Amino acid sequence: MSALARPPQPSVALAPLPAAARVDWVDGARAIGILLVMVGHLQGLPTWLGQLICSMHVPLFFWLSGWLCDPAGGAGSARTGVAATLRRLAVPYALFFGLSWAYWMLTRGHPARSIDHGALHGSEPWVGFVLGIGPQMIVNPTLWFFPCLIATTIAFGLLTRSAARVGAGSAAATGAITVFAAALLAILPAPSARWPWGLDIVPSALLLFALGHACRIVWPVLAAGVVRTGVAASLGWSVVAAAWAAAALARGPVDLQYLEYGGSPWAFVVVALLGIAAVLRVAHCLPVGPTVRWLSRNTLILFPTHVILYNLLPGIGKALVGWDAATLHSAGGQLAILAATLVLSVPTVAVCRRLLDAADAWVVRMRRF
Repeated sequence: MSALARPPQPSVALAPLPAAARVDWVDGARAIGILLVMVGHLQGLPTWLGQLICSMHVPLFFWLSGWLCDPAGGAGSARTGVAATLRRLAVPYALFFGLSWAYWMLTRGHPARSIDHGALHGSEPWVGFVLGIGPQMIVNPTLWFFPCLIATTIAFGLLTRSAARVGAGSAAATGAITVFAAALLAILPAPSARWPWGLDIVPSALLLFALGHACRIVWPVLAAGVVRTGVAASLGWSVVAAAWAAAALARGPVDLQYLEYGGSPWAFVVVALLGIAAVLRVAHCLPVGPTVRWLSRNTLILFPTHVILYNLLPGIGKALVGWDAATLHSAGGQLAILAATLVLSVPTVAVCRRLLDAADAWVVRMRRF
């Protein structure tokens, strides 16, 4: 879910990093993050587990996007940077919205959906797509992340270029952006109406993004502490994990899509950073094999498509296996849906990558006119 610069590939939108440029712990953290997102969307999840997951899973992706943001990416023009971000993220946003809308159109007459969506005209969800407002994306609520990440990445790039024009180095620019984002988070009141393209979420997202990039700059110093072993290190990381869990459970619900910060945006950021730190520690200890790399490479596909599969599989379970509502909502039923989703995600990813390649090629052709 990052803005890391890549060499030319058949599909710029989701092309994997060159093997030599991959970082094992980043792959591990992305794999952990997407699994947390998928688990967090299971029905009937215990409240305490949902609070723990929601306190840091989406913040983790904003932080990683900042860490992976190419520090040389500001060398080109602002127009080039904006165009590259839109091509990399707006193409999958449009494609996955279209797929989600098609599925919604096919299933909105189902009794379970007709209560809420049966009276809606088929064109109404496209208002949410154009505005990029999460609660209005009824066809797939996870898609709010795409416009927000686009706005955050563009904001970071433009601010970095502005700082470079006055002679600020990478570290100084990132520090200034961090302070700027923190100030926005402190002074902006809660909006009475939602802003388009996640702009009301951008202050917190930009702060996490900038902190991730700042960690990349000082990573040679931080890495020693993250990978350190021994009794003292184990105790220290146990304290970090315990502090994160206690703070996350002590606060209210967290959901960036709805601007729910658990009572305090500042506490949200601190708790998220504690959770991110714990994930990084686990990621450094995680063996990185083909499965982890596959999950990491395909986070942008798994993020929106798992919701469609979650909606599809209960109907299949009822029709083919005879599952009733109680079974579907039980822990075993939800784990079965998660396992089936991961299995079906393999062909889903393959198909979506072909569609993304075709969509990206179409964008290239259109830009030539």
